[in-house]
Amino acid sequence: MAKTKQRFARLAGCVALVLGVVLALVLAPSTAKAATTTYTTASSDGSLSTYSNISQALSVAKQTGRPIAIDPGHGGSDSGASVKSKNLYESDLTWKIAQACKDYLESRGVTVYLTRGQYEYVSVAGRVERAVENNCCAIVSIHINAGGGRGAEVESTNSSSYNQDLYYAGQSLSALVLSGLKSTGLTIHGAGIITKDWDSSYYEDGSVADWFGITRYARKAGILGVIIEHGFIDGTSDAAKLSNDNYLMSFGRADGAAIYNQFYSSNTWWSVSGINVSTTEAYVGETVTYSPKLMGVGENLTYNYVWAKPDWSSWGSTVKDTGSMTSSASGTFTPTKPGTYWLFVDVCSNGASKTTRMVTVNVKSGYGYRGVKVTTDMPVAGDAVTFSANVVGQTSALKYNYVWSYEGSWAKGDWGSTVLSTGSDTSSTTGSFTPAKAGTYTLYVDVVSPDGTRETKSTTVKVAAGSSYAYNGVKVKTTAPARGYPVTFSANVSGDTSGLTYNYVWSYEGSWKKGEWGSTVLSTGSDTTETTGSFTPAKAGTYTLYVDVVSPDGSRQTKSTTVNVKGGFSYSGVKVSTSSPVVGSPVTYSASVSGSTSALKYNYVWSYEGSWKKGEWGSTVLSTGSDTSETTGSFTPAKAGTYTLYVDVVSPDGSRETKSTTVKVAAGSSYAYNGVKVKTPSPVSGDTLTFSADVSGDDTGLTYNYVWSYEGSWAKGEWGSTVLSTGSDTSETTGSFTPAKAGTYTLYVDVVSPDGTRETKSTTVEVGVPTPILGSPQVSKAQLVSDLKAGLKARNATFPSDVYSAFGASTVEEFIDKLWAAAVAEGVRPEVVYAQAMVETGYLQFGGVVKIEQCNFCGLGATGKDNPGVDFSSYGSDSVHVGFLAQAQHLRDYAGYAPLSSKTYDPRYRTWLFGRSRSVECLSGTWASDTSYGSKIKSIMNKL
Repeated sequence: MAKTKQRFARLAGCVALVLGVVLALVLAPSTAKAATTTYTTASSDGSLSTYSNISQALSVAKQTGRPIAIDPGHGGSDSGASVKSKNLYESDLTWKIAQACKDYLESRGVTVYLTRGQYEYVSVAGRVERAVENNCCAIVSIHINAGGGRGAEVESTNSSSYNQDLYYAGQSLSALVLSGLKSTGLTIHGAGIITKDWDSSYYEDGSVADWFGITRYARKAGILGVIIEHGFIDGTSDAAKLSNDNYLMSFGRADGAAIYNQFYSSNTWWSVSGINVSTTEAYVGETVTYSPKLMGVGENLTYNYVWAKPDWSSWGSTVKDTGSMTSSASGTFTPTKPGTYWLFVDVCSNGASKTTRMVTVNVKSGYGYRGVKVTTDMPVAGDAVTFSANVVGQTSALKYNYVWSYEGSWAKGDWGSTVLSTGSDTSSTTGSFTPAKAGTYTLYVDVVSPDGTRETKSTTVKVAAGSSYAYNGVKVKTTAPARGYPVTFSANVSGDTSGLTYNYVWSYEGSWKKGEWGSTVLSTGSDTTETTGSFTPAKAGTYTLYVDVVSPDGSRQTKSTTVNVKGGFSYSGVKVSTSSPVVGSPVTYSASVSGSTSALKYNYVWSYEGSWKKGEWGSTVLSTGSDTSETTGSFTPAKAGTYTLYVDVVSPDGSRETKSTTVKVAAGSSYAYNGVKVKTPSPVSGDTLTFSADVSGDDTGLTYNYVWSYEGSWAKGEWGSTVLSTGSDTSETTGSFTPAKAGTYTLYVDVVSPDGTRETKSTTVEVGVPTPILGSPQVSKAQLVSDLKAGLKARNATFPSDVYSAFGASTVEEFIDKLWAAAVAEGVRPEVVYAQAMVETGYLQFGGVVKIEQCNFCGLGATGKDNPGVDFSSYGSDSVHVGFLAQAQHLRDYAGYAPLSSKTYDPRYRTWLFGRSRSVECLSGTWASDTSYGSKIKSIMNKL
């Protein structure tokens, strides 16, 4: 084992040295964004396509999808951890959490794959295999911890160099998951994010492997794998939550939100799951082609293709050879010596965000025989058919015997070969024969090594009957073709054309991208008997026109020509220029046309709710008797509802093209939107901030979208909204969020009318740093004594020793000692307890419903003259101490924690109060209805 580790250490050092050179070269080009942004994604066949429009890239990406694998831990015969006395089984709990996570993601349009059925057992490796087979971008394994402890943790990938981007992706996703689970009420166990090495196992590049199976197998497959532990099944507080389906649902939704933010919140998320390679068993001299397996949509992607011997004694790369990365979606490597090679692909977005994947290729000496190739396209009887052996590697000394057989027959005249014709094998790399009749032929090639060993492979080919017509080319029948006008073309055939069918194909500027080509077969699914074809070019430029002429026996012959299309016009749709139209106000609309539009005319048409009754529709022609050259039309709606707006665009030749759109017309408003109100006094980071729309009048049917932004930023994590969180507006009349840090926040509220019109107003609010209730003292006892004496003096009062001497405090100093001991015992800052007591009692003057002899210094339980609150005087000489202890326990309850003392003196202690006020500021409106309550406490604290 020691020698193995030494070997890997030496290898890692060598790799680090060489990769340092590669990295320096990769980062040498400018990292500035390209002048023209491009977007790359993988098609359904795995090939990469690049587009200048992100919507095009997204439409292609959606065809293959980007699923996420959710793995409910354990299952079937493996129930996982359990507490049988509470009927808690890990496999059941993980299934419920996984279902909630799945529902959350699917509601946002994400495709989710579950790695097991509800009662199915699947091995760890099998789960990852299923994720990979379903093209998943990651696998998230749901688990419950055991063995004593409390809180959530995430087991993620280690920092090994192998597919190292997955380490950083794992750290990012883990942080999002833990933040979400913390918001559900789970604590964080230990460090929160756990990584672990398997010291006796190594990845392909020699770096140490991950201990956890999910992370290890996923990493080998090029995707991220993490394990989320949702608390401890045998921990008292965690078990209580795990027994509650509402908590399980909140855990699943928190996981789903983290996954969505990591993988789906950006249109240009991308990763690389591995490398497509033409072969992993190559021969010296054979060109190996390789490319990245891309997931998602990448912006301005460039590539560096690297090959290396495992010890880096010999290596090369795109950057090394050319000085920069390439936009080519594939690279090649031609080995000159046998052995094991590593192939790497570095993929960068905008010159940064480098992701690297590797694959191992074994190279042998000699040659490889891949099969038989037919190089004659659509062979027919009477014409030569050429074929060859697809051999790679060292082929110079090989010889060949080319054999053909008609319909599997070896009768004379039905077969032939090189040896039959010449008496020996040949060094020619192609063979040919001329079939005398139509039918199926089997073509064999014997490949003969210098030592005389012979290897044979074969293929079949269909030969069509000879034609009785001549195909002379393609004719364009449209003179002076222009954009927006049909172009007609045909096959120039002579002779007997009976039984022929045709496929008419066009391509813009040689492109085969979606929208830039078309054909009869693409449009209708089959060839046609029509002797002409046509298409309408959408833009000017050079078009190649092809016609496939198909014989009755299915043989297909293709010819082409080019045509130059001048500018014309393009009609893309109808534009409505009136924002938020309402009854009684004109609605203006137009045709969205481009190109040569000066000679066009228009007919503007409107229809109410699809009706063509009198008074519910109108048009230019109806009103004036003819089309118009005006480039806009308008009408004034008489009632609210949905209107369809049509525009006929009329070409100079009289041809008419119509497009339409719909618009919702609202009734007049019956409410007033006056602005945004902040309902939380003195907001601080870490506590809930509530705000609302100040709406007056009839607010029936209104819905709202509550939006917040930190310091005017719209970066991820620095803003949020109702629509972002839930997918839709809400009927709730208040919104809230928890600011993560102090600073200036802008709060927006969209007020949405029943007809869909949306009005937005905003305000700003300063969020301060919270003053914690819990913690160590930040003042001394002497400061509290001094302030109390000063406060009494300012009120012409003395310390009520005549009352409190019987309850354990005959002096100010003893009084502060009792307060201090009680606060510290519960982990509450003594200055908070003191300042609150002074606010509540008016520096021990009382005067309200609570009496001085109750030793109740915070109004605990007091609701009015009939209920003066809790009386602690029955504790005799401990009454002052117990009164302060109950106050400290109640403050601790509000801060979200159970009492530390063995006995609970706070009769109003309740777990449902947990976390209501984690800071002094948040005591306003919670402990007391006074919105300045927290500020009053802080005012006293600030004097100390």
